[in-house]
Formats: sequence, structure tokens, C-alpha cells
Amino acid sequence: MKAPMSLGWTSDPAHGWLLVTEEQMKESGIKAATFSPYSYYSAEFRTYALEEDCDARLFLRALADQGIEHMVWEEHQSTGDSFVRSWDRIEQEIVLSD
Repeated sequence: MKAPMSLGWTSDPAHGWLLVTEEQMKESGIKAATFSPYSYYSAEFRTYALEEDCDARLFLRALADQGIEHMVWEEHQSTGDSFVRSWDRIEQEIVLSD
């Protein structure tokens, strides 16, 4: 049995994001271009930050549809703006997983 996919979570007072690596994005079968401009991408960390309202749910639904178990392993809550807000919005980056 395959180990559950480990995912991170970060939030600030205004919003939250599911942290997904490029490898995890590929495994999910979803193309990054599917997500809203409220999600972010870091080329340095090769990680997506999927906004909590729609994009994170879409990703988790894709995992469930494929029978991929997951767990959120780390949570980071900021009292100011999250580090994610300094990343490029998905619409601005070159989508590497497509």
C-alpha cells in the first residue's frame, strides 16, 4: 500500500493555501492552468499554493477520484501576510506541469 500523500498548509488572517509540489501536481492529473488566479507558484521551491475556497478542494477531489490518500502534515499560520503572497500567481508563471 502506498503511503498517503503529504501536503502542507499555510494561512494568514485573510486566506489559506494548500501547498502542493510539482510532483504531487503531476500525480493528481490536474493541470495547473485549471486553477484560479488566487493560487500561487514558486519556481524556487517548485511548489504551488492552492487557495482554500476552490482550488485546494479541486485538487483534493482529484486525489480522491484516483484513490490517492493524503494528509496535511504541516500548518503554518502567519499573523501578517503569508510568504505565499510574494510568489507568482499561477496565471503569471510558466506552467511546468502541463
